[in-house]
Amino acid sequence: MPFLPETWQAKVTERLWEWRLRVEQARPAAVYSALSAAALWPLVQVAQSTGRLPVALALGTVVAGVGSNLIAEQLQRGHDQTHLPSEADVAIWITTHITTNADLRQALDTILDHLQVISQARECLQTNDRALRLLPR
Repeated sequence: MPFLPETWQAKVTERLWEWRLRVEQARPAAVYSALSAAALWPLVQVAQSTGRLPVALALGTVVAGVGSNLIAEQLQRGHDQTHLPSEADVAIWITTHITTNADLRQALDTILDHLQVISQARECLQTNDRALRLLPR
C-alpha cells in the first residue's frame, strides 16, 4: 500500500490522540512544577547573588520543616555548581521529586498558597485571554 498524503494525515491524527492523552496526564504536574519554579526562582537569584542565608530566612518565614530544608539544599547545590540552574532546571527538579516526596509537595503547597501564586497565575491568564480577544482576526 502506498504512503499517500491521506495515509500520512490518518497516522498524524492517530498520534495526536495519543499525544492528547499524554498531555492531559502530564498537565497537572507540568503546571504545578512551572508555578512552583516561578515561585522559587527569586530565591534562586538571591542565592546566586548573596548566598544561602537570605534564602533560608525567607523560606523559614513562609515554610518550615523538611521540605524547606530540601528546597534550601537544592538551591545551595545550584549555587555551588559551575553551571547555574535556569528556571526550567528548577521546574524539572520539582517534577522529578513531587511524586515521591510528600515533604517537598507540602512545602511547595505552602509557598504557593502564601504567595498567592495560583490566583495571580489565574489573573495573568484571564488578562491574556482578554487581550487575545481584542486582537483583530
